[in-house]
Amino acid sequence: MSAFYIPITIEIKETPVIVYPMIGLEKVIDRRSNSPIENHLENLLSAHLALLSGAQYCIIILWEDSGKVMTDVWLFGEFESWVAGPTVDVRNFKGLEKVTDMGVSAEDGLIMLGREGGKRRMAKTIKEFIDGSRPDLPSDIAPSEEFYLVVKSGE
Repeated sequence: MSAFYIPITIEIKETPVIVYPMIGLEKVIDRRSNSPIENHLENLLSAHLALLSGAQYCIIILWEDSGKVMTDVWLFGEFESWVAGPTVDVRNFKGLEKVTDMGVSAEDGLIMLGREGGKRRMAKTIKEFIDGSRPDLPSDIAPSEEFYLVVKSGE
């Protein structure tokens, strides 16, 4: 069984964002609605205006905990060098509220972030990295289906 749905690449306030929805997110975000992930992220950023300040790009993990949307926002900032990579920070949210009383990620997220970092190093630019294919993940966490369900007319 996979841990993630297939990632979604979007742009928010001119910042490229890769979103990794986790299996279980469907308990708190409707898969048949129009852009609920994007709406959640826009609401989060409206509540925390400076969140993306200085970020060159972000990787966001969305998951469910106790009936709330959990949002792990990994912020990738200035580059020391292309090889050493960017500075990295993380902010965690439950609903729209910042949380500081829990760990910053589960191991599945760290594995995915490491593989994304490997892909970034192979790209020549941030745009090429963001627009390129996502990395292969171990089979037990590899995405196997889209988060958004295709709803046929009349359903």
